[in-house]
Amino acid sequence: MRRLATGLVAALTLGAGAAAAQTPAAELALLRSSEGASRPCAALSIELSPDQITRASRLGADSLAAAFRARFMGATGLLARARRGGAETPRDNRLLILVDISGTMKNLGIGTVRLALQDLLATFDSLPAGAVRIAVAPFGSVQVASRIGAAAFATPDSARLAVDVLPTPDRENTGLFSAVEAGVARLGAELKASAAPGVGVLMVITDGTDNDVGHPGDDPGLLAGTEGLQRAARAVDQSGMIAAIIGIGAADQGALGALAGSRGRKYLVRLDAYQLAAAFREIRDLFWSSWDVIIPLPGSRENLGRGVAALTASLALGAESGAVGAAFWRPPLVALPAFAGVAPASLVPAGTTDTNGGFVLDRRIPLASMVLVLLGMLWFVVPRLMWPPVGPAPAAAPQTKAAKAAPVVAGGLRTDVKEIGPRRPTDITAARATRAR
Repeated sequence: MRRLATGLVAALTLGAGAAAAQTPAAELALLRSSEGASRPCAALSIELSPDQITRASRLGADSLAAAFRARFMGATGLLARARRGGAETPRDNRLLILVDISGTMKNLGIGTVRLALQDLLATFDSLPAGAVRIAVAPFGSVQVASRIGAAAFATPDSARLAVDVLPTPDRENTGLFSAVEAGVARLGAELKASAAPGVGVLMVITDGTDNDVGHPGDDPGLLAGTEGLQRAARAVDQSGMIAAIIGIGAADQGALGALAGSRGRKYLVRLDAYQLAAAFREIRDLFWSSWDVIIPLPGSRENLGRGVAALTASLALGAESGAVGAAFWRPPLVALPAFAGVAPASLVPAGTTDTNGGFVLDRRIPLASMVLVLLGMLWFVVPRLMWPPVGPAPAAAPQTKAAKAAPVVAGGLRTDVKEIGPRRPTDITAARATRAR
């Protein structure tokens, strides 16, 4: 039967273009749009791959959750919402933090950054254990490449110790461009040596002054000028990593934006622990790959079992593309699809929680009618077809009154007995005569 092949395939895509590798298909759950409502919502759990997270890195967590759109049964532009899921696939994600220790970061600058970094590393407990390994390295204008190359990736708790031992800023200058190039190389080597694919994030914290090198005591050959900026930005773009550049104070927005590239983020904040913490949390959220997506479906749930229908959803990312998940809907053969629960109110767009308009015949009504008709036929019609009707019983032959025998006198002979001759074949007996009459 065709109904056995009825299914709902949900394939979420990042934009429109070539599709990337997608996660294995899962079962699609059906939820009510609100308590007591009959409008169905599709609930889908997806796991973004490292490549997909990198493509969507320009979107914050809130923007990403609100960027889903869907198409289903001819309806386009259906709103969908998402939130962070609970199940995370273990991955070898890496975060490399480069901290500016030039002379302009003395005293309050380095102290505020240390405090904010300690708070950031403490919040990584919200991610699954072992999801991210972190390294912390200083940079200035002396031993730029060697300091970054020696950074060790460890657990968030061990990284907090590395924050405590950051050198105190003194008289070094700011080798920002060279630090970014060296950081990309160090992070790329770490990702290549990891056991499983993961997200790589390079976070650079600087006081926002220009790339200032070429002074006595600085490392020779440090990148400088427009050519140095372009070389560092090119290294970021070609790496496939996410660069998060945080400028404190009077920053050069053009230079920070160029270093962040098309996939990265730039932050311009004041020397304030709260503003730094807000930027740090957004960077931490880049490592969250599990999302629960709710998509209100058009029509009623009675229509979900009629034929094969596909549901597709996308994220508004311009030219970026890539499949992010798939799920299958298997409706029951006869009964109505059952709701698995009620969709969270925060994930259902406004105006989509109303019950379905118009009259929709419940499939249970014709089913019950068919059962009643079948029982009636089995009770009244089938017996008449299988067994013929029973006619009236034949009338019994009238009984003849037997002659009363004369009393027998004790010791005497009966006088009422007379001998009858043998019966001939042509004789008519009394019983036969009675039937003849």
